[in-house]
Amino acid sequence: MLFRSDGCTFTASTDRQCDCREGFFGSGTDCVAWRTCGTNAEQSVAGNSTHDRACECSDGSWADDGGADSDCTTWTVCSNDDHKEVLSTGTTSTDVVCQCSDGYFLDAATDTCRAWQVCGEQQWESQAPSEALDRGCSDWTVCDTDTQWIIQEGSSTRDTSCSDLLSCDATTEYQVAAATAFADRTCEPLTVCNYTTQFDVIEAAVDRDRVCQDLTVCSDNGVETNAPTTSSDRTCECAGEYWGDGETCTPWTVCESFELETGQYETAGPNITTDRECANLTVCSANGQQVLNASAISDRTCGCTGEYWGDGETCTPWTVCDTLTEYQAMAPNTTADRDCAMVSSCNWAVEYESVAAEAESDRQCSPLTVCNDTQFELVARTSTSDRVCSDLTVCDYPDTEYESVPPTEVNGVVVGDRECDQLTVCDANATVVVNETENSDRTCQCSVPTLEELQELCQIGRAHV
Repeated sequence: MLFRSDGCTFTASTDRQCDCREGFFGSGTDCVAWRTCGTNAEQSVAGNSTHDRACECSDGSWADDGGADSDCTTWTVCSNDDHKEVLSTGTTSTDVVCQCSDGYFLDAATDTCRAWQVCGEQQWESQAPSEALDRGCSDWTVCDTDTQWIIQEGSSTRDTSCSDLLSCDATTEYQVAAATAFADRTCEPLTVCNYTTQFDVIEAAVDRDRVCQDLTVCSDNGVETNAPTTSSDRTCECAGEYWGDGETCTPWTVCESFELETGQYETAGPNITTDRECANLTVCSANGQQVLNASAISDRTCGCTGEYWGDGETCTPWTVCDTLTEYQAMAPNTTADRDCAMVSSCNWAVEYESVAAEAESDRQCSPLTVCNDTQFELVARTSTSDRVCSDLTVCDYPDTEYESVPPTEVNGVVVGDRECDQLTVCDANATVVVNETENSDRTCQCSVPTLEELQELCQIGRAHV
């Protein structure tokens, strides 16, 4: 049979067994009060007689032990206003971890997020930025252009790289390509001349190679006039009856005898640098003759004879002018032909022949006289004479004359003078019945007396009786 007294149970044959009361736990002989959950903590497992109450942090708070035996702290808040964002979310045993937003780093001294600095136009990023470090910026290195060249120009992520310029050895090298800001100078070995057989035709310089040329070898018929040096060639000249540059010497040319009909004469004498020049003697034409004899250094001179002209070597008959259409403009001689020119032709419409053509002179034409509006052609022109003009008679009109016959005109040319007649003068007892004009006379008619005039005349008659 089981007995129970004050939370303890026992039997007749067993010892008393005890349980802890509400709010405690343990073996029954030793009981401990259930724990009390701390601030921001709550019960996660209810206590009983044998087990303690379990606590954990409430949502949004944390403690190192999860709130089992300590107070819980509210999770940290990552604020956009402070340029912070959540790196890891909080748990009951860990706080929310914040990090600076992209483009910002945590300044440990102020515990604030600051923007990474931006490098300038001629700067490079010498230290990469991180959550804890700002970006490091450094100025590009400036190369010394007198002694350095740029291997690699700086950028936003690298510095400018400089390298020392190469120096050419002045005794053994020359500069092939000058240095630039982005390229080193280039050096090449100097050419070495063999001065026993060569000389420097172009001497070496800082930026130029030495150029070697073989020394001149004098001809067997030449002599050395100047010995060679390291920078000059040997000079030679021909000797005796030879000409050339001294390296090559050729015998002088010998002209054929001038005493032969078809021989030669010397036109230019020889020397050590130029040959003798020969020319064939002139052979006179069959229509020419020799004027001057040839010599060793001069040609024979020929001249044409008779009615021939030319240089004596070639003689041509004089030209004969056409007597109908040509005249001699220039007389011929032994060296020049007769010059024939066409006889000039007058423009018969406006000219006449004032001088006739002859064997040695041209026809001369003169302009025809043109009668003006106040003249008439008194004498007509011919092919060899000019027209003669005379002034037209001017009638005294309207005072005493009128034009009775007008000027005569043939084919638009006035060839006859005008004629004038005296104007009729009417009697005192006559009247003009037709007035005169420039080319017609006036007409008169006797007057008929009136009755009064007749009576007056009768009275005058009686008086005389």
